[in-house]
Amino acid sequence: MKRLMNNKAVLRELFPYIIYVAISMAVLDVGILCVLSVSGENMWDHKEILLVVNFLMLIVGSALVLWQFFRYILPAKNVMRYMGEEDSLVYRDVSDEIIGSLEDYKECKVRLNQMESIVQMDFIDKLLNAEYKSKPQLLAEAESVGIELYGYRYVVIVAGIFNNVADEDVDAATIYESTVVLDYLKLEMGWGEQLHNVWFRKISYRRMMMVLQLQGEFEIDRLYELREKFLRERGVNIFWGVSRLQEDPLYLWKSREEAYRAVNCCDTENVCLEYSEKLESGIKYYLTGSARNNLQTFIQSGNAAETQKIIRLLKDENCEKRKLSHSQFIALNGRLIRLFEKFQKQDKYATEDMIDLLNDFVLADAGDHEAYFERLEACCMDLCERYGRDKQDKKNQLAVEIKEYIDENYHDCNLGLTQVGTAFNISDSYVSLIFKEYIGVKFSTYVEEVRIRHASELLMDGVLTVREISEQTGYTNEQSFRRAFKKVKGISPKEARILEVTVKTDVRKSS
Repeated sequence: MKRLMNNKAVLRELFPYIIYVAISMAVLDVGILCVLSVSGENMWDHKEILLVVNFLMLIVGSALVLWQFFRYILPAKNVMRYMGEEDSLVYRDVSDEIIGSLEDYKECKVRLNQMESIVQMDFIDKLLNAEYKSKPQLLAEAESVGIELYGYRYVVIVAGIFNNVADEDVDAATIYESTVVLDYLKLEMGWGEQLHNVWFRKISYRRMMMVLQLQGEFEIDRLYELREKFLRERGVNIFWGVSRLQEDPLYLWKSREEAYRAVNCCDTENVCLEYSEKLESGIKYYLTGSARNNLQTFIQSGNAAETQKIIRLLKDENCEKRKLSHSQFIALNGRLIRLFEKFQKQDKYATEDMIDLLNDFVLADAGDHEAYFERLEACCMDLCERYGRDKQDKKNQLAVEIKEYIDENYHDCNLGLTQVGTAFNISDSYVSLIFKEYIGVKFSTYVEEVRIRHASELLMDGVLTVREISEQTGYTNEQSFRRAFKKVKGISPKEARILEVTVKTDVRKSS
């Protein structure tokens, strides 16, 4: 008990109750003294009352402390941990550990929530920066961080404050006030049932980005209401840049660009702007870093569908939303040509004809920009097809090498997806996917078939026991081998050996 009471966690549990009892006694005594003083009576004439009251309070307080002790502390002390050591039973008092765990529960919960928030925010950052290149990759990553992406619509909003403050005039007070305003803005972003989730990303001291995951209609009037509230209560004017609705989360990077463009066009007359094509009027050609990198990645991965989507996006942005001059169109073509030169330099593809085709069209100054993007799409799809064939060939070769690896290492009881993945420097899931796609059977099925085939040969020899055969074919125990053998062959190893002996005997008799 002495060791238990020396535990700081225990004392911290009991200390508030002891203080509560002491304060209650003091307050009660002062109250009685005040009553006696007002009535003009001598307190020493009523000292028995004071003693009785204090005694009763002490009993009640002690009972409260003991109740706390028996309810939380003593049960923990009586908990014993069982540990098996040979044939003896060893018990160890783990009360200190349990008490410490209970004490740290709230702190751990807060830290876990913070870690989850950081992981999810990192995922959203990657999504906005176009780091995910395919839907399967995106879904796998979203599942790992606990976010459901598809089935919702999205809006990206950039909120800006202090647009009238020049960078050289920014001081500590301005930065502090902006932090308060942006944090307060998070608390005010309540959208009711139509908002499934919202992620905040602070961009700078004056701007914050919000990604809204909608399960209902988007109400832009809510932004105007928030602006009026902030202007009335804090004297701060908020400017809103709002993207168009986006249904494919893989293209949230485009929504981010739209929100930035909208907020950059805000002024005192237009405090809230939804992105529209008119905001792009007079702007130079469209080929952002995200669009260019995605185009390159989709081509190199042989993803024809996503490659076409990017080309059509470029066509829509440059032909419909912008009226490019001839010099701007030449500049756009130059950046696209550098992308083709990169393919030629890195992968040694013959892209000279493609480059000449695009350059000749631009130099001819035909003025038909849509026809240019049709040629661009044809060139990109040609490259995409080449990369796709190479990718399929590499996958097929990889599947063959994995198959050979299994054939050589079937006797290893640790042979599995993890071991193969480590050997070929790829993930477990990719090993399973490649093997099933190109060999035609599941990885585990093929491993079992190889092991049973070799086991059947050893059974026919009649030299080794069933246990020895199971060890030499990669099974951890004889029972596992028997089950696997019967599953594949339909009979037990013993029955297979008897059948083989019978067949050999019949052959000798017939000869």
